[in-house]
Amino acid sequence: MKDDHVFYSAVHPHEGQRRFVLRGLDGVRAIAVLLVLVYHFWPQYLPGGMIGVDIFFVISGYLITALLLREGAYTGKMDIVSFWVRRLRRLVPAFALLTLVVGSLALLVGGDAQVGLGRQILGAFTYSSNWLLIWAGNDYFMQTSPELMTNFWSLAVEEQFYLFWPVVMVFVFMFTAQWWQRALVPGILGALSLLTAVVL
Repeated sequence: MKDDHVFYSAVHPHEGQRRFVLRGLDGVRAIAVLLVLVYHFWPQYLPGGMIGVDIFFVISGYLITALLLREGAYTGKMDIVSFWVRRLRRLVPAFALLTLVVGSLALLVGGDAQVGLGRQILGAFTYSSNWLLIWAGNDYFMQTSPELMTNFWSLAVEEQFYLFWPVVMVFVFMFTAQWWQRALVPGILGALSLLTAVVL
């Protein structure tokens, strides 16, 4: 068996880890942002605007998969540990600052602003906001008293994908040799996701 399926790389992945950029997707991202903004400010005009979040998820999945495949092609290995570290370096400073500011303001304001604050901060720093919202029985579309960090759920979902998908890719390339076998795994996962969405 080739040794190109391990979790690290002895070769400096200069090209493989270089940012994968498709300029055309910037326009798609802009449209997705616009959809979400219109939905939040004028939901009566665009009730399906939340699809912008799904568009972001699809784009992220495509780009991350392309980046990992590109790295594997250049280096012979997928360094998923470095991938995770790069994700954390890119995201942690911004959301840590946001959490600090929002948490401090909530403590100053007091009252309802502090409801569930500890759980929200825990969810933000562990990328588990979506699961903690489910556990607490909170509805994202609740209009009365939404929690301050409710929107962190989408970041949590994306980070969980970043954690899960690279591992799946490594094992797919470890135990399959034909392209159709490798395509079968994401196909099955996609079908299961669709089935889950329909059932739930």
